Amino acid sequence: MLAFDNSSNATFAGDLTVSSATSAKPIVKMLNTNNDAEPSYFYFEKANDDPGNSDHIGRIMIRGQTASTNATHDYGRIDFQAADTANNGEVGRMTFMNSSAGAIATA
Repeated sequence: MLAFDNSSNATFAGDLTVSSATSAKPIVKMLNTNNDAEPSYFYFEKANDDPGNSDHIGRIMIRGQTASTNATHDYGRIDFQAADTANNGEVGRMTFMNSSAGAIATA
C-alpha cells in the first residue's frame, strides 16, 4: 500500500522490487538540489519495543547468480548491529563480509 501525507511524503508498506532487463539499469537516484552543505539521507531503521544488545538492525546484501546452476548466491554483505543499547552508552558495530569458497564470511 502506498500512502501520501499532507507534506507529500510517501510511505510504502510491503516489499519493493525495481527490475530492468537493460544493461547498467535500474538506477535508484536520490537527488538533493538545495544550496546548503547537507546531503541526502538513506535510512535503515529497526524500531521495536524491546531493543537489546547485539540486535541486528540493518543489512545490505549483494547477490548474483552462480555460473553452473544460475542459483542465487550472496557475494557480499554489510551487517549493522546495536552492540550496546544502554542510554547514553550506545555502541554500533558494522561488519563487512564477502564470499569465499562458496560461503559468506567476515572480510
